[in-house]
Amino acid sequence: MATPARTASARNVVMAALALASTACRPSAPYAQVDIVAHNYSFTVPATLPPGPTAFRFINAGSVLHEAQLFRFASGISADSARRMLASGIIPDSAAEVQGGILVGVAGDTVRQRILDDLRSGAVYGINCEFRDSTGAPQHSRLGMYAVIRVQ
Repeated sequence: MATPARTASARNVVMAALALASTACRPSAPYAQVDIVAHNYSFTVPATLPPGPTAFRFINAGSVLHEAQLFRFASGISADSARRMLASGIIPDSAAEVQGGILVGVAGDTVRQRILDDLRSGAVYGINCEFRDSTGAPQHSRLGMYAVIRVQ
């Protein structure tokens, strides 16, 4: 049986590999860097961003393991609707695009990998952390660890 530490470690390796693979496809134009900063149990991110090539960096300023799941909501989903879905913990498959990325960082870590995307005007992005502090504990997103970014 896998222990929580072993499962988290294996997940970290897989997510780091996915994030590293995403950095291999650098956009041809210069890209803006945006920091996603994790705290216990919230994110600090800009509420709005301009369109264009963007590299998201993850900094875990918290005292426990956190992740940043970054994804784009489907066209037509408003920032308010996205916020309500993230707060409820229920995001229908039809509400989110299949693309996205996950960065994982231990407490006090700045992750070397980046998530790259060419932000489109009018898009709405969600960020959440689905980790738990222990078996049976609530997911961090249920404690308020989610954020919404609008591209305008």
